[in-house]
Order: sequence, then structure tokens, then C-alpha cells
Amino acid sequence: MLVNALKYSPPTSPVKVSWRDAADGGVYLEVEDFGPGIPAADIPRITERFYRVDVKRNQKIVGTGLGLAIVKHVLVRHDAKLDIDSQLGRGSRFRCVFPKQRVC
Repeated sequence: MLVNALKYSPPTSPVKVSWRDAADGGVYLEVEDFGPGIPAADIPRITERFYRVDVKRNQKIVGTGLGLAIVKHVLVRHDAKLDIDSQLGRGSRFRCVFPKQRVC
């Protein structure tokens, strides 16, 4: 997630990374960027293996399309989930949500 945020953001744009407590006793890791954003129609598919948003846009950006698929599968193994919010032209927020029973 962090690598993608850095890769898809302009060089001078900030990328925020934070751990936060959730209201239900769980925690979440959040990565927020201010890059080009992801079209709403692509958000349900970006965790699929080898899926890349708008191939023409990504020709200059090297990648396999496996990163977010791996993140999703690791989170499933920890009873966690990935939430994705994005707006075109405004950036994206990826949140790994860990349930209370997984917090030490």
C-alpha cells in the first residue's frame, strides 16, 4: 500500500501513514495519498491478481498488479479487511482494519 501510494503520487505530494484505534476496540493502519485517485468502477477489482487500473495511464509505472492482492490475502489470514476510499483527482485512502480479538 505504501509503495503504491508513493508510486502513484506526484513527487512533492505528501503520503500519510498512521495507526489508529477503532471505536470497537480494534485498530487500523491507514495509508493516504493525494495522487490521481481511482475510478469508482475499478475499486472492487483492484485487489484481484494482475488487475491494473487504466493500462494506458500505468504504462510508465512498473508493477505486476499483485501488491494489493497479497495485502488482501494477508489481511484475511488475520481476520482483518481492507477498506478503500478514493476520489478522482483527490487521492486514495487504504485502511487495514484489524478486529479487537487480533489486538495484543
